[in-house]
Amino acid sequence: MYSKDQFLSLYRGLLRCHRILQEPIKSMGDQYVRTEWRLHLKTDKKTAFIFYKKWQEYLDFMLTQHQKNDDLLNNTIDGQNNDSNALPSFGRHMTVRELEKLNDEQKGQLSKLKIESFQLFEDDADGESTIIDPDITNNKK
Repeated sequence: MYSKDQFLSLYRGLLRCHRILQEPIKSMGDQYVRTEWRLHLKTDKKTAFIFYKKWQEYLDFMLTQHQKNDDLLNNTIDGQNNDSNALPSFGRHMTVRELEKLNDEQKGQLSKLKIESFQLFEDDADGESTIIDPDITNNKK
């Protein structure tokens, strides 16, 4: 089982990892981490183990992706990258299996997160947010 020090170290690592993200994604990620930590302060050992493991996987993934982005940027600057369309990226799509494992509450949280993330980047000229759902061809106001 993981100690309090290990959980605290992971928490700090996650917030440090988010420093590489641009605003507003950084703030949104930090807030999500803080909220999840508060929600799981008092949980059973099995849930705590899974919680720690999944957040550690996320941190490892983000750090690996950051390194790949750095390599991509450095190779582009050095003229070694032949793909002019290659852009740094973060995140990944969930697998069908991962989506099937979600309970209704988790699906609701994911949907809310999806809407909020699209709202961060879609502003009309008049300053109103436009929600764009990639699964729907029509935009909604």
